[in-house]
Amino acid sequence: IPGPAATGAGTSAGAGRRPPATGGNASLETAVTGESGVGGWSPEDPLPDPERVAADRVLARRSSTLLREPDLRRRRDRAYALLVRNGFDPETCRSAVRRWMAAESANSMLDADAEGVEPGDDA
Repeated sequence: IPGPAATGAGTSAGAGRRPPATGGNASLETAVTGESGVGGWSPEDPLPDPERVAADRVLARRSSTLLREPDLRRRRDRAYALLVRNGFDPETCRSAVRRWMAAESANSMLDADAEGVEPGDDA
């Protein structure tokens, strides 16, 4: 008799699906690992801290919502609060938000350069 997994009984619609490796934010991956690709990890490197990786994924997943906040201080506070609500310790929250803000700042500068506009100009 096949079990529930074989028949599909008792499984939810999204069961068994895996999120994208980068969490949808390749720029954050590049900022965190220093390179793009599958995790940016090589066998010579020490394993990344699982808490750090998880916090970065939460921020990457909610990045578009957080970026709607125009005030940088409130954006940082909301990112920190998001991680706290998800059970991360204060030091992990601080370092993850610092990395995320740096990555987003770099992205905005790259976007401005691509458009030929200085960051902060409303011209």
